[in-house]
Amino acid sequence: MGQQVTRREFLRWSASGVALAAATACMPGAPSGGTSGGGANEPKSLNVGQWGTAQRAELYKSAINVFQQSNPGVTANLQFADLASYLDRLTTQAASKSLPDVLWMRDERIGLYGSSGALLDLSPYLSKGIDTSKLSSAALADGKVGNGIFALPSHYVGQAVITNAPYLQEKGINYEQQVKTWDDLAALGRQLSDPGHKFWGLSDPTLGTTQRHLQAWIRQAGQELFTPDGNLGFTTDTLGAWFEFWVKLRKDGVIPPADVQVQADAGGMATNMLVSNQAAIVPASSNGLTQIQRLTKTPLAMFSIPESTGASKDWWFFPPILLSVAANTKSPQLAASLVEFFVNSVPAGKITRVDQGAPSSAAVRDALVAELEAAEAAFVKQISREMTYPARPLPVLPQASAAVVTGQMEASQQVAYGRQSVTQAVDTFMATARKAIGK
Repeated sequence: MGQQVTRREFLRWSASGVALAAATACMPGAPSGGTSGGGANEPKSLNVGQWGTAQRAELYKSAINVFQQSNPGVTANLQFADLASYLDRLTTQAASKSLPDVLWMRDERIGLYGSSGALLDLSPYLSKGIDTSKLSSAALADGKVGNGIFALPSHYVGQAVITNAPYLQEKGINYEQQVKTWDDLAALGRQLSDPGHKFWGLSDPTLGTTQRHLQAWIRQAGQELFTPDGNLGFTTDTLGAWFEFWVKLRKDGVIPPADVQVQADAGGMATNMLVSNQAAIVPASSNGLTQIQRLTKTPLAMFSIPESTGASKDWWFFPPILLSVAANTKSPQLAASLVEFFVNSVPAGKITRVDQGAPSSAAVRDALVAELEAAEAAFVKQISREMTYPARPLPVLPQASAAVVTGQMEASQQVAYGRQSVTQAVDTFMATARKAIGK
């Protein structure tokens, strides 16, 4: 998740953007002829906003060139920045009604931007230019705010367990057969740990910068990180059980001490415990497989994360990378055609590959997978396989979601360093989280 939108930012935005909602209401719907090429009277120039690395910028400039070649006379200009600068820029642009015509949107901000009137409702363009037939059944919910669809997923990431394949093979372990539940994972971690030689069966996912494995634990309990109306959607017992699970493993030497894990996390992928050969199994984002594999000669394997005993069958979820159209665009039909291009174009997918994640379109994933390197292909195949499992819609994250996740990380640190008991940390977190969301 990204940076938190502060109350000051939101008030500044709202105060200076009085006409945003009206702008959305006045936007023309897509004509019955679809979105290709833009409306007859629309400007033929688009600004496109995106965050990431210089390498990503080059990939997407190349993809945009393909779009321009297919739409003579159209120009699309990429506005690019690192994530922090990009988010700051969006706040300013939203306030002045000058957002890029097409922009990538963070999942923790879609609720705020969609409800404020800053984004165009894409509902009129669905099935009239933007094809969603190759997307998952939960895809429209990823960008739904109120009664409108204000974003579509261009890519997905997932949660996974990544293993040192030769080490497990040497120990005679068939991970896929032996690990079905979190308790199975803990038992295997005990079997593989050698803390005396600073080698652990598992790394600790509670101290990282994201809390997606906790979110999976919560959804497996039939609960949610947030309810659709923005409240906390899980109980103190569920969060407490998560902390207790890892406290026991830390005490038994199955996962590393907190300071060791924090140091490993601080260096990013370069100091991942599979790269430094400090752990046999690492819970991670599934798109992390490609990055970690490039940093180690040790062959890695990836599996779906385990389930709680009696887990809800529809707990599967995939954090989306979202595409939106600005309400202030003067070329809504052309902007919608560019969204269609980035979501469904196989040529575009073959250029951008898995830089942002696995393509949301099953057709693009299927066309792409044969051209990928082994680790990339494993990531895409796992996403495709898991998308066949039942998945209830993922509620849109509220404005305070980043603050709540930060609170989870702080609570995790308090527990991991033994500064607070699980009960104290949970109580402190719940009070802080409720204050952040104003409930």
